[in-house]
Amino acid sequence: MNMSSEDPFLKELWQNRSEEESGESPEKKSFELWVEIQGKSEKNKDLQEACADLKESIIRYYKSVVRLERAEGQSFEKEDIERADHDRRIAHEALIDKLNFLSREFANAGLDNHWRKEIGLDRDTAGIWSYNVGEFLSKE
Repeated sequence: MNMSSEDPFLKELWQNRSEEESGESPEKKSFELWVEIQGKSEKNKDLQEACADLKESIIRYYKSVVRLERAEGQSFEKEDIERADHDRRIAHEALIDKLNFLSREFANAGLDNHWRKEIGLDRDTAGIWSYNVGEFLSKE
């Protein structure tokens, strides 16, 4: 029995190394997953609407993070920073709701919603994914 191939740490290390060698950035992978989600949504009117709502939410979240970073970096007044952080948290809550809603709608339509796990089920990874996608979408 080959123990090295069963070691979860080594599997993860090899997967990370393989991803690094492929030269594909996390930002690009995030956007490609978004393109996949959007493509599958186009075939169903209900999914189209939910996907459009998610897109708006992703852009709103991205802009709120940028606004907060700018406020912190430019030493704005404490109240301005708190307001920007509050707006970011609200945008993040809405974003998570939209992600979960679209995922449920995929399941209800009989479509594979593996993408939700790929994005990340925890709030931080979902936020990072959305920021990466938002950066691309805000340039459209």
